[in-house]
Amino acid sequence: MNTASDDRTSRWLMARATWASPVPSLDELSVCTENGVLRVRATKRVSIDDPYMVAHFPGRTIFPGVFTIECARHAFRVAIFESLGVSCDLRSVRSVRFLAPLIEGDVLTIQGTTSGGGPHLEADADGWRSDGVRAAKLRLTFRVSTP
Repeated sequence: MNTASDDRTSRWLMARATWASPVPSLDELSVCTENGVLRVRATKRVSIDDPYMVAHFPGRTIFPGVFTIECARHAFRVAIFESLGVSCDLRSVRSVRFLAPLIEGDVLTIQGTTSGGGPHLEADADGWRSDGVRAAKLRLTFRVSTP
């Protein structure tokens, strides 16, 4: 049961709540098809000025792992649309490993390929830091939207 006091408290909280805008997930994207395989390369510079970064381990800011997944998701969605002319969205994260931290000034480079067909496409990708260290390994499944 909602009381008048609860309603006033909710309105007060909503009036004072602030939300950060979404983090731009890619700086650059290149897509090519080679021997029938879709190849994706995308970059994202890690900046402490991006929303949410300050709160992710204050004193030692680390790029959140979920943002690495989002960079890969965005890159593959655009690549699949540009190359195959179909829309898709992330269906599942089959596996992900975060192998090294990404910190202020690093450039995350996502490189990967897609395979499969029909209603699902599989994407396998690696995330590399600026210094050549592998930061992540991702295996994703995308569901293709029917027109």
